[in-house]
Amino acid sequence: MKGLVAYDSRWGNCEKIAMQIAKGLEDAGIEVEVARSSQKGIQPDHDFLVLGSPTRTGNASRKIRRFIAREISGKFEGRPFAAFGTGILSFRDKGEPQSAQRIHALLENVGLKPVAEPLSAAVLKLKGPLAEGELERAYNYGLELGGKLK
Repeated sequence: MKGLVAYDSRWGNCEKIAMQIAKGLEDAGIEVEVARSSQKGIQPDHDFLVLGSPTRTGNASRKIRRFIAREISGKFEGRPFAAFGTGILSFRDKGEPQSAQRIHALLENVGLKPVAEPLSAAVLKLKGPLAEGELERAYNYGLELGGKLK
């Protein structure tokens, strides 16, 4: 089984989360390719996708939304996916919309099948840092995904 973890990251926080999810998947015995959402020509030979971005005004980043439209839509229908994102802790705790939920909805709308609830990782301020424990949570999320995908 081979998967793709693709992400957008402006300040590096979402990239750190993506890398921890990928490490968890690999430690669960899953082959993983990691790519930035700016990468073009993603091959549709992946068995599953994990996509994430920072939260921008309650939405996924424009880059990840374009990536879904350009590289995912119509090429990965029916395949399992998971979504993740980063967002400011105080907004997340107030129930404000987060990128992970938006990405989850976008991927369902283009015919992919969710394998897990979205992961919303918290940052303390706009540029970070990540809240304590979020890297470990991301790693464990990857391990759990690996178990579900096997």
